[in-house]
Amino acid sequence: MPEKPKSRIEETNKKLYSPNFKDRPVIETLKEREYEVRDTWSTEKKEDSPFVVAYNPSHNRMLKKILILSFSFFIIAVSIALIYFFKGSNLLSANNVDISVEGPVSLSGGDVLAMAMIITNNNDVAIESADLLIEYPEGSYTSTESQEALPRIRKHLGKINAHETIRESANAVLFGESNTEKNILITLEFRFEGSNATLEKKKEYRIGIISSPVDITIDMLKEANSRQEVEITVHLKSNGTVPLKGLVFSIDYPFGFQFKEANPKPHYDNKTWVLGDLAPSAEHVVKIKGVLEGQDEEEKIFRVYAGTQNERDPRALGITYNSVSKSIFIKKPFLAIDMVIDGDTSNEHISSSGKIVRVDVLWENNLPTKIIDGQIQVKLLGDVIDRYSIEAGNKGFYRSLDDTIVWDSKSGNEPLTVIEPGEKGSVGFSFNFLPLVSKDGRIAFGRPEVSIEVTAHGRRVSDTNVPEEINTVALKKVKIESILNLASRSVYYTGPFKNIGALPPKVNQETTYTIIWTITNSSNDVSSAVVRTTLPTYVKWLGVVSPSSEDVSYNEIGGEVTWNAGTVPAGTGIARGAREVAFQISFLPSLSQLDHIPLLTSEIVLSAKDIFTGTILRDSKRPLTIKLSTDSMFLENQGIVVP
Repeated sequence: MPEKPKSRIEETNKKLYSPNFKDRPVIETLKEREYEVRDTWSTEKKEDSPFVVAYNPSHNRMLKKILILSFSFFIIAVSIALIYFFKGSNLLSANNVDISVEGPVSLSGGDVLAMAMIITNNNDVAIESADLLIEYPEGSYTSTESQEALPRIRKHLGKINAHETIRESANAVLFGESNTEKNILITLEFRFEGSNATLEKKKEYRIGIISSPVDITIDMLKEANSRQEVEITVHLKSNGTVPLKGLVFSIDYPFGFQFKEANPKPHYDNKTWVLGDLAPSAEHVVKIKGVLEGQDEEEKIFRVYAGTQNERDPRALGITYNSVSKSIFIKKPFLAIDMVIDGDTSNEHISSSGKIVRVDVLWENNLPTKIIDGQIQVKLLGDVIDRYSIEAGNKGFYRSLDDTIVWDSKSGNEPLTVIEPGEKGSVGFSFNFLPLVSKDGRIAFGRPEVSIEVTAHGRRVSDTNVPEEINTVALKKVKIESILNLASRSVYYTGPFKNIGALPPKVNQETTYTIIWTITNSSNDVSSAVVRTTLPTYVKWLGVVSPSSEDVSYNEIGGEVTWNAGTVPAGTGIARGAREVAFQISFLPSLSQLDHIPLLTSEIVLSAKDIFTGTILRDSKRPLTIKLSTDSMFLENQGIVVP
């Protein structure tokens, strides 16, 4: 019988107890470590042990709060998601109201703009009340014939149901500058059903103006010196295929611009022209001259308008076809000059006939470098100047050949040879006028004026050491007032009325007299001429006037007599008959006036406006008495009150 195999344990035992068993060396793989074991529990943390963590109860409370908040946020997010999922995103909001606009992207000025506004209420609740506001830009009108502007219109739309779409249309005529864009603001004001809150939804619609019925271009300098004369040339060209009827052109001047003249002449206020019809492709040109005054680097803006005449006010525009603006900048001149005329610094000085005019020319170097070979020239223009009266002071030379006064180093003005930076100086001259009325009684000059043109020359050395010419020009005018005279006299034997009563006048007896006023005027038309005086209490107004067409009135309160003469043309009493009026009064002397020469009137005053110069003219005469020195039949002893 075969031997039963031995197990591994049995084999190990056999080897262990075998007489041939030998010990094997033991190899240590682990190092021996000693640990200190305490006999009591301790909560003290050993800092050198990475396995020991202190227990902190607040950490658990914080973790609980974070878990609670996270869970709450999760619940809210899930709730909102469920609402959006089952209800949809249609909450009550102005964002759920849509406005879209149908219309052209561009049109020609004067064409009809037809817009359609599509409004959709995407809310689940109806809009109870809605108003549509359309704000049109400047230059919008109801039609091509109407002058009614369309700044803003409002349409009441009423109720808009939930998820309903409505359509509204609006028409307008737009004018504007070519190749510009107009913005139309559309606003829907509404409130939801069951709510008092008013909400808004806005939409901006932009449309381009590709052409205007009238193209406007402005030609002028980009820069000018203060008080320099400038010219503005305006071109108005038709773009239409049919004639433009009754074209009107208007310009707004900047502050500091003084109008001088224009071609053609303006019709209203030196700023409005009625140009009439403009044929297709035709052009009107308007040239305007004036003097511009301002500070250094100041911008001056001219704005030009073209359109139709206003039906109510001919000075204004009805429909504005186009408007254009252009700027000019005031620059400080290198060699500044100015004129002071009789102490007046304005561009137009008003003087009177027979008065000597003094002119001071001031100059200043505004450069940081010196100016050499300086020269100042004054050109005098005007036939009314008395050439023999011209005095060129300050070493100036009057050149009668061309009426020019010159100051330079050659005439002995050393300061002009070299003008240092910031240096100032002045030269001066004077002149007088010729009589406005000739010796034979004719008008010698109508609307007399003198133009004074000053030119300053010099040279400066530029940064490249090249001499540069410097020129500055200034222009001013002297206008001469008309000679307006009043003659006043009292008569008895002559005049248009028959007078009665004793002469010399007797105490307590009435005597009548005639008062005659005469106006003469020399060179300029005058307007609003009025003559006034006051009658004493003992003088009675009889109410008769000759000629009866003259406007003479009497105010019993105060006793004032007024003659509204109105317009008195130039040459009245010289080239044509004088303006004259007569009225009759009654004088009743009292005992206190015995042996006296009583007054019949107070001082007599004439005032009128000189249309050419714009100034107020005055003349006055002493009070009239019963001493009738201008009556040829009057005797010397008849000018005193007798018993």
